Amino acid sequence: MTSSYHLEDRDKCNKNTCANTCNVPKLRFKGYNDEWVEKRIEKVLKIKHGKDQKAIENNDGIYPILATSGEIGRSNTFLWDKPCVLIGRKGTINKPQYMDTPFWTVDTLFYSYVFQNNNAKYLYYLFNTINWKKYDESTGVPSLSAK
Repeated sequence: MTSSYHLEDRDKCNKNTCANTCNVPKLRFKGYNDEWVEKRIEKVLKIKHGKDQKAIENNDGIYPILATSGEIGRSNTFLWDKPCVLIGRKGTINKPQYMDTPFWTVDTLFYSYVFQNNNAKYLYYLFNTINWKKYDESTGVPSLSAK
């Protein structure tokens, strides 16, 4: 997470005064000592599409079937089993979800393949600071694309 200390320090930075310390925040997660690195989102994760659930639905299933509104059913088959952030594609686009257990997601909900050495939980918190409605591509039901 970004600390207010880091943002204040960064605003004061210029090449002459702190070339070696501008990207080292005062507030740190335990075990992290390197500089703060800014990356484009496509460098830390890939957005994936959910799939139709009709063929895998099972009321007694052990895995949740997820949509933008939350759990809509159960299955004995999962689509993804790694920690990730889920983002609504249609409807509720402004409420990212976090999953760290196997699940199936329908086509109205994107899921993310978080690349190695990146933290899905951090990305979830980051995604909750984004105004997703700003990226709405519809005139009716709110919609996002995977771009």
